[in-house]
Amino acid sequence: MSKIYPKFLGNQPLGEDQFEGKSQDSMAGIIAGSVVSSIHNIIGIDGNWGSGKSNLVKIVEGKLKDKNYFFFIYDVWGHQEDEQRRTILEEITEYINSKNLVQKDKWEEKLKNLLAKNKETTTKKKPVLSLGIILSLVALLLIPFFKSFGDEIKSDWKYLVYLSPALILFFAYLYYFFKNFNSTENVYLIAGIKLFEIYSKDKIEETTYVTITEDEPSVKKFRDWILEIDKDLKENKVILVFDNFDRLPKDKILKLWSSIHIFFAEQKYKNIKVIIPFDREHIRNAFEDLNPKGNSSEFTNYAEDYINKTFDIVYRVAPPIMSNWKFFFEGKWRECLGENFKQDEFVRTVQVYELLNKKITPREIIVLINEIATLKLVHSDKIPAQYLALFVLNKDLILSDPIVEIVSPSYLRGLDFIYKKDENLPKYITAIVYQLDPDDSLEIIYSKELRDALMSKNTDSLMKISQANFFSKILETEYSKISNDYLPNVIEALNSLNDSAYENKNVEELIWEDIINNVGKELKNDTHEFQEYQGIIISRIKKDSDITEYCKSICKELAYEKDWDSMNYINNIDILDKFLKNKGINVDVLNILEDFTTDSVDDFLKILKDKKESYSKYKINVNSAELDLYLSKIGINDLENIEEIKNINIAKYGLPKFKNTLKSYLQQYYSNNTHLKNIISFLKIFGELVNTKDISDSELYSRFVSLTSNDDLYYDIIGIRLSRTLNLSGYQSYFQGVMNEVENNFVDKVAKKILNYIEYGNLLLKIDEFKDVPLYKEVIKKLTVSNYGKYRLGLNEVLPKFEDICFNTELEPDLFIKKLNDWDSAVVNVNTVNKLTPFFFETAVNNNNALANRCIDLKNDYFENFTNDNWIITFDKSNSKDFKILQIIEYKSWSSEALEALKYVFKEKSSKIIENVTEEHDIFNDLITSFEENGHKFKNTFDTIRDEFIKTGNMDNNRFQFYAEWLFRYSNLKSEGVVRTIFKIDLLKSSECIEIMKKNAKKLKTILLVNSEEAEDLKNAIVEKSEINSSIKELGNLLGFVKKQNSTDKK
Repeated sequence: MSKIYPKFLGNQPLGEDQFEGKSQDSMAGIIAGSVVSSIHNIIGIDGNWGSGKSNLVKIVEGKLKDKNYFFFIYDVWGHQEDEQRRTILEEITEYINSKNLVQKDKWEEKLKNLLAKNKETTTKKKPVLSLGIILSLVALLLIPFFKSFGDEIKSDWKYLVYLSPALILFFAYLYYFFKNFNSTENVYLIAGIKLFEIYSKDKIEETTYVTITEDEPSVKKFRDWILEIDKDLKENKVILVFDNFDRLPKDKILKLWSSIHIFFAEQKYKNIKVIIPFDREHIRNAFEDLNPKGNSSEFTNYAEDYINKTFDIVYRVAPPIMSNWKFFFEGKWRECLGENFKQDEFVRTVQVYELLNKKITPREIIVLINEIATLKLVHSDKIPAQYLALFVLNKDLILSDPIVEIVSPSYLRGLDFIYKKDENLPKYITAIVYQLDPDDSLEIIYSKELRDALMSKNTDSLMKISQANFFSKILETEYSKISNDYLPNVIEALNSLNDSAYENKNVEELIWEDIINNVGKELKNDTHEFQEYQGIIISRIKKDSDITEYCKSICKELAYEKDWDSMNYINNIDILDKFLKNKGINVDVLNILEDFTTDSVDDFLKILKDKKESYSKYKINVNSAELDLYLSKIGINDLENIEEIKNINIAKYGLPKFKNTLKSYLQQYYSNNTHLKNIISFLKIFGELVNTKDISDSELYSRFVSLTSNDDLYYDIIGIRLSRTLNLSGYQSYFQGVMNEVENNFVDKVAKKILNYIEYGNLLLKIDEFKDVPLYKEVIKKLTVSNYGKYRLGLNEVLPKFEDICFNTELEPDLFIKKLNDWDSAVVNVNTVNKLTPFFFETAVNNNNALANRCIDLKNDYFENFTNDNWIITFDKSNSKDFKILQIIEYKSWSSEALEALKYVFKEKSSKIIENVTEEHDIFNDLITSFEENGHKFKNTFDTIRDEFIKTGNMDNNRFQFYAEWLFRYSNLKSEGVVRTIFKIDLLKSSECIEIMKKNAKKLKTILLVNSEEAEDLKNAIVEKSEINSSIKELGNLLGFVKKQNSTDKK
């Protein structure tokens, strides 16, 4: 008949040495010799738990079996809850009786006495009143009460009261009558007997107390008992083995050890010896608390001291060597699982045990094999043994956190190289932990774990699962099964994973693509709050256009009609906008918002207060008429509570009623500084000048003296003062101090206020009146250099005062024209331009802006329309405004009329004395150059002037300086009479004329050669004067009239 496997291994000592080296058998022989020897009374066997100590004792027992040695094994762990002395005596007595080692009758009687229990009984008796006695006593006690009560009653009812005691007895009789009504005996008789019995029978209540005592044998009684056993054994020998010491708790070890020491170490017996297997480390732990602190004591380890004092000799059980334990392991494996086991599984299992188990003992091996056999039965032998061994050896660690250890096993240690990438490991360990079929284990357990992690947003659990190599496969099928109610949690959980969690990038992209599509179709956000999952979706969308559309849907969800909260809407829009900017996503959320209108003015005012000028970006509006009506009803004292209205877009809402209310308040409350400040501040939001005509000059003075420079209104008052006349109805002197103020901070504060009361242009036009007021001049400069609110100005009015303003305020003209360029230059007309001074055009040509170019263009147009007469007038006076402007703007569009006019002026000047001849010459020389650049020629012009000089003969030094250069350049001077009438001898009296002739000496020499006869007088004059005038001498040299001396001539 074949055996059925697995066959579970017994864990009891066999008394056989199953290791190849037979080290236990050798040790047992030595111990047996010590037992036989009369020298050693108590023997210790030291070895780790499970090292085979009990088996060693069993072998020793086998070796002494034929020599009348009887081994009594006392399990100290099994009797730890008993009284140890009594139990030892009881069991050893029973043992020697059962083995017939002593006189049986004697020791049976002694054992009976030992086991006998002392019983003490106490009985207490006390009488108990019967019901009859109680009723009688009650009736007797109530007779006086009923008598007294009945005497008070006048009717016949008093007799019923008198009879009450008798009635009590009557009702008692009726009680027993009906109680025994179904009895077969005479019910009338029984009721009477029972009533009589109530009166005649006594009852006794008894209470009995029993005390049972069991005495623990004293030291003397225990020792005497053992000595008597030792004596009665005669030739028989008993070996008392105290086994399983290393399983006892600390306190039990200490108590029992002391008893063993007293009864067996200090007392020698002829026929009784003691063997104690123990684990030295366990004993040390038990005595640890007794060790002294520090090293002051001679003995620092009580455990060693007690061991040395207790045992006559101690034998150590050596651990099995490698070859020995493997042989033993294989034998037990075959015994448990049969001969037809799978060799590869066995080899791998031994490998696992060897690398993962810290200590190798026979008991450990047996326990391991039994557990593997059990698991094989549970899993129908579908899981290879090595995986079962991995679980058994790491059971506590795996079960403490199954998910982590299955996904990322930390228990493999030296087996990483085999099992780290083993795809079967997580499947088999999962099957073992959850007792599932291996083929379905991963899907069943991890599908649920994954769904739970995603639905609860348990990122820690998800992170653990994601480390498994099967994660992507499970995720692909499970995420889509989750209800949309949990989709936000799914999104946030999946976003916490690293890219490495996915099998490949395509899997990750496909999953997110499905989620994004599902979000758009199914998931609605009813919280009206920007959610984390929405930010994740935005980050995962690839196209900017798709991001824009999704952001639009988010914004729509943030808005809602019922219980509308504008601030909540705006705050969430800000969160979304900040998120997009932080992520570098190019979507302007404020541009995709839809317009909303709130029904609450208070709600709208909250937005104004919080967002100030930027409120309009959120496109939340309110009915303008309702807002205007609401504000128009604001009382004067409540104005300061609506400061936020200053941020409103006044062009959109207008607020005419509110403005009229403010104007009315100004007329009523201008004498109250607080009210005046509030009224003015609100009037400013309308962008118009604040009309302060209702504030008289005298009242203005009153406001001024009632304020200090620390008051903001103080600077408004100064601004109003500057907007009025200089005289100020006689109050000028009171403002003199501030009118002279030029401190920068003070001027800045006034500049910030003044444009609310007077236009910038009108303030500039006050230059003639206020040109001597320092504060005015500094304010003008401040306003021009910087921006202080809304500027109003008429260019056609201000431009003609350009030079005066710059000159009197010391304002930089470049800065001023730059400021004026802020206005539309198209309004400037030619009439305005004709009023502009050369100073303006000097500034304009240096500033390439619209205003400068406009003025220059208009001036050019003006000149292009000049007639011949206009040009003659202009050319005739080189210091005229237009002539200067021509030069400044470098006018070049010269017409034929201009050329003829210039010729005419040149001709006219030939008969006049020319003042500032050099300056005039340079001016006209530039003019000639300009004409030439425009294609005009001047030969005929200067030939005519030549002829005029020949005709009139009025050439003199003044005219020569003016005309000579052009005559040399343009005219034919070889004609007859030229030398006689133009190059007169008197020219040699003017150094300027001499220089002109020297400059043109080459041409002059030719002229003189052609007209040699006419040139004779000039030649002689040059030779004659060369002796006394070096400049003339140089001229003579150039003309060849005076010979230039060389060094030989000088000698």
